[in-house]
Amino acid sequence: MSYIGAAIGSFGFGSLSDDFGRKKLIMMGDLCFMFGIILFIGPTNVNCLIIGRFFAGFGIGTQMSLVPLYLSEIAPIEVRGRIISSCILNFAVGQLIAGSFENFIGEHWRSVFLAGLVPAMI
Repeated sequence: MSYIGAAIGSFGFGSLSDDFGRKKLIMMGDLCFMFGIILFIGPTNVNCLIIGRFFAGFGIGTQMSLVPLYLSEIAPIEVRGRIISSCILNFAVGQLIAGSFENFIGEHWRSVFLAGLVPAMI
């Protein structure tokens, strides 16, 4: 379900960022991600978990498409390539770290999702 949310977030917000501004939509994507994480933390049923996955995926999709674009606009020409490359590398390393936690968390999976709130709040 998070993949569906990510696809909608990445395709839908590209053109909207021209109208409303990239920074505002990046912050909105953060809010969607935080809302999804909050739904992860205390679901009492499967539907809450599925809706949370969708919102978290939606937030991730907006970040994956808008943050590199925003960075390319504000970065100086001399370091633009390095900044964008490190951003994409950090996305990939974050996914690798999150995926590796799946093998070790066992029944404490909610705490891992709770840790996802920290970068979103910064």
